[in-house]
Amino acid sequence: IAPFSYWRRSLDSYTGVMELVDKEIGRVVAAIPRSIRNNTIIIFTSDHGEYAGAHGMLSGKEGTIYEECMKVPLIVVDPRGKYTGDIDHIRRGLTSSVDLLPMMVSIAHGSQEWMKGSYAQAYSDRLNMLPILKRSSGRSRSRVWMASDEMHGRTLNLSNVPRHILGVRTKDLKVASYSYWGSRGNRRSVRMEVESYDYDTRNGRLELDNFRCDTGKAQKLLKEMNRELAMRAKLPRHWQAASNRAK
Repeated sequence: IAPFSYWRRSLDSYTGVMELVDKEIGRVVAAIPRSIRNNTIIIFTSDHGEYAGAHGMLSGKEGTIYEECMKVPLIVVDPRGKYTGDIDHIRRGLTSSVDLLPMMVSIAHGSQEWMKGSYAQAYSDRLNMLPILKRSSGRSRSRVWMASDEMHGRTLNLSNVPRHILGVRTKDLKVASYSYWGSRGNRRSVRMEVESYDYDTRNGRLELDNFRCDTGKAQKLLKEMNRELAMRAKLPRHWQAASNRAK
């Protein structure tokens, strides 16, 4: 167990890095000519969060699906106000990183008219975020899915924790499974651990009381998650060859 001074130094270092990033973002924005900046939509987000001492983890973002890791900022600045509204109200609904690409294409196109044919097949199940940008009452997702496969070697996994993680988050509940897969690329779980957190309770919101899916509601969500595995949805047929070549 590290002394508190070590934790404080790590947090100070992380805060310092964030300040440097903020300054560099400011330099980029300031370098845009005013005539262009007033007609430029700026989107600020991140690929993951940081534990920064939460749940006893000094730093990093691997191995779990706690809120500190998966909750990231999303700020859309539109000087013209064409796509944004209610800007004084923070949106607290659920959205997913898979919704970002269709959002950006729709902004560039001016609408969702581009979503036809193969694009509709690939992206029609994404959340349309344009109404959320315009109104704080815009519809959000009822749930979000998470998947993480930590491919680091044994030297970085001294406790032999499960590395294949699935999770689903609703407004009032989170369920997760942590699996050990079979050897030689056998993608079947040979052993699984589970977590669940009830956001209707204070310790549930802090993700301190793990009910291990011992409620009917959590069991139902766990079965649905493992059955549907939404992240396995296939691309349209004529895109699959390019995807296979990339793999």
